[in-house]
Amino acid sequence: MDILDKIIAAAFKFFAKKEKRPRRNNAPKKHLKMKRPASRRSPKTAKKRESRKGSRSVPKPKSKKSVKKLLKKNAAPKKSAIQEERIGAITHYFSRIQVVVIKLTKELKVGDKIRIKGNSTNFVQLVKSLQIESVDVKAAKKGELVGLKVEKNAKEGDLVFRLK
Repeated sequence: MDILDKIIAAAFKFFAKKEKRPRRNNAPKKHLKMKRPASRRSPKTAKKRESRKGSRSVPKPKSKKSVKKLLKKNAAPKKSAIQEERIGAITHYFSRIQVVVIKLTKELKVGDKIRIKGNSTNFVQLVKSLQIESVDVKAAKKGELVGLKVEKNAKEGDLVFRLK
């Protein structure tokens, strides 16, 4: 019986929970996520890590003058000289009938080529018909609310430009 009591006591010591001491604030955390070995990483993660290792696409400039030179070198080429004139903004969009209401800041006529531009919108179309309070008109003046049928979706707040 004496041996059996020793085995039980040893088992209790082995399986007993250890007392948790409070961890100091600056002590490292032991439960941080471990990195997977390279053989078990996904191909995307492996590529990202390889690309980060030591390649820099743009050298670090040493002075303000060199910054300006780098900006000039890496600047995108200028677009062709298509002139646009802002003529208004969309105040409402009726999605079922694809009609926008535009508050005009300049004159607009039937036959003008316009661009509707916003965060997710950018398209060009010809003005085929204009309506002011459900009446067809050939031209609209500054300050009027105009209805216009559009070919693509638009959003409230998108800007309207006339192409010259």
